[in-house]
Amino acid sequence: MRSAEAEALLADVADTSITDPQSFAEQALRDVGRDLYEAFFKGYTEKQWGCSATELPASILKRLPVRVNCNDNNSFHRFQGMPEDGYTPMIAAILDHPGISVALNTPSAPAMAEGVDPVFWSGALGGYFAFAKGRLGYRTQDFGPFRDTGDDQGCAVMNYGDRDAPRLTEARGTRKTCRWD
Repeated sequence: MRSAEAEALLADVADTSITDPQSFAEQALRDVGRDLYEAFFKGYTEKQWGCSATELPASILKRLPVRVNCNDNNSFHRFQGMPEDGYTPMIAAILDHPGISVALNTPSAPAMAEGVDPVFWSGALGGYFAFAKGRLGYRTQDFGPFRDTGDDQGCAVMNYGDRDAPRLTEARGTRKTCRWD
């Protein structure tokens, strides 16, 4: 389908009766109609967020462009890019700055951050608050080696729309499967 044909299709299937979308589901129905919503958004969104798309705010989907061209970026920013040598060397250089201290394997308490600005905590969110509200649900990623002679998925990240299908990421011979606990 050419871009103009795709635009015409979306205009035809969009639910224009929804004038002020309040939920993710309403925003998707407004943008792409019921069939495309159910094929591409509903299952993936519900496995990603762990709740019905009707419980999520429309703002989540409003920030993602609906495209009918070959631009696969998730934003309209003029300048976009990836660090030339990857994120690991970039973060290592940042952390090597004399004004930054790093504490590993250190339990946290909110009082620990008093007088320190800013604090970056990479542990479980509930752990930062000493699990005062109990353990929160979280997502985890399983990494495993994957070898193939070609480009298995055709892209770095494949978001399968089915609720029960995994989300797979491939990078330099490693396949990562995201699961939601």
